[in-house]
Amino acid sequence: MGAFQPKNGVKSTGTRTVKESVELYYADRLEQDANLAVGSGETPELFRWNGVYWEAQRDVALEQDALGQLKKLDPAKYNASKARSMVETAVTRLAGHKPLPVPPKTTGVLVPLKDGLLEVQPSGVVKAHQPHPSFGVTHAINASIDWSRVGADGTYALLPLNPESRFGRFITQVQPSPAMRDYLAECFGSTLSTMNVQKAIILEGSGANGKSLCLQILSCFHANPVAFDLSRLDGEFNTEPLVHATLVTVSEAPPRKRPINENLFKAWVARDPVSVNRKNRVPLTVKPRASWVLAMNEAMGFSDMSHGFLRRIANVPFTQTIRAEDQIPDLDRLITESPAEMAIALDWLLAGLIALTKRGRFMSDDELPEEVRSHKVSLRKSNDTALEWADVVDAGQDPAHPNQWADKVVVYHAYREFCADNGRHPVEANEFWKRLRRDLQASKGIDIGAAENNRRAPKDSTGNRARLVRMRADGVPPVSVALAGARDTASVKQPLPEIEDYAEHFGKPSEHGHGAARA
Repeated sequence: MGAFQPKNGVKSTGTRTVKESVELYYADRLEQDANLAVGSGETPELFRWNGVYWEAQRDVALEQDALGQLKKLDPAKYNASKARSMVETAVTRLAGHKPLPVPPKTTGVLVPLKDGLLEVQPSGVVKAHQPHPSFGVTHAINASIDWSRVGADGTYALLPLNPESRFGRFITQVQPSPAMRDYLAECFGSTLSTMNVQKAIILEGSGANGKSLCLQILSCFHANPVAFDLSRLDGEFNTEPLVHATLVTVSEAPPRKRPINENLFKAWVARDPVSVNRKNRVPLTVKPRASWVLAMNEAMGFSDMSHGFLRRIANVPFTQTIRAEDQIPDLDRLITESPAEMAIALDWLLAGLIALTKRGRFMSDDELPEEVRSHKVSLRKSNDTALEWADVVDAGQDPAHPNQWADKVVVYHAYREFCADNGRHPVEANEFWKRLRRDLQASKGIDIGAAENNRRAPKDSTGNRARLVRMRADGVPPVSVALAGARDTASVKQPLPEIEDYAEHFGKPSEHGHGAARA
């Protein structure tokens, strides 16, 4: 396009004059640039093809480019506000008719690298490709393809984990179980790809167990890792650094007394559109691109223990403690600064991604390693006060006393006292009974919400009839259903107390019954 040449700031339009628009000129200029595209979303985002991937354009870089044009076009209006107006106008115009390319649906899971792409196909075969705009990838990991391992048909050959390498010895030391190593490789491998698994990976274990070094190695593969304080998630401008992140790492659990915004956390993890407020700028609505990995010394506090929340978590226990005499000084540098070691780590991650891609999903609970299943139960116990109470008091039914009943009010009061004694927040009564029903069904096969396990007690002296549930718990006195005033209950024929349907109080067996109540 020819240079912008205003004629005294106006041009003839017949009966009126219209001032030349630098915004229009700049929008025309960007539209003609074949290396620019706009991502989908409520707030359009501009990307530039850099020869390897579509790189998100930072606001400052765009405004600097616009200022350069302003200097030549209209020096009198050379200011940041005008440059910002030029950029916003151009991006809005380009949205919709200059979209970011989308690969065909038949394309496998893509791993973008610095010199090409690896495509993990559903069969587990890995194909290598030269960079091309049509793949639509918006980042590249910090690794290169070993093209000497690419066959004539483009198939990429992985090497098995070398147990004698520094990385091989380290990962075997921190996760001795082959099943746990494979599971960890799936979790970490998923973060390198274009796949959205909608899970936050939580590494948990006491100190000196290798989880921090694992996270450091993974971070080295990511183009834009961002360390983040999860307790600041719902702060006014705190999430702006996450907009362009490819990996978000959290190294400290928020205090239980200040629970995080769990709905917002789920949205970031699932990569749902989220609103991001920016200082002195228009708020953005973006679709996050980052995976989340949390490394905790102790269990993190969540109040929502519903299935919908738990399926957003891939928990990885670290149970080994590396003795001081076995620790290698500067092991992080010896691995991350060695191309050979990082190539070994990359193949290990790719092997995990291949297993995940072939299955098409994360492992079900039945497929998880035993250590992970046990840890998940511990995680729920530490966060679900109803489950924790039931475990402590051995709640259930006594086969030796099948007709043992308890007053529901007394049971719930015992639970609230337990929470008060332990500095925890109790859930409301209906929520408590729903959770207790679900957990006793899962752990002991007992449905305390069934009609035969609920009834009314005979009237007391005031005419009240207590709600009873067939169960026992340490510290909860059993209720006698003997007739009032009967001295020898064995000789009195007892009328059966009235059986009622308590489904509305307990929820249906299939319901998870979790509301927003804090646990």
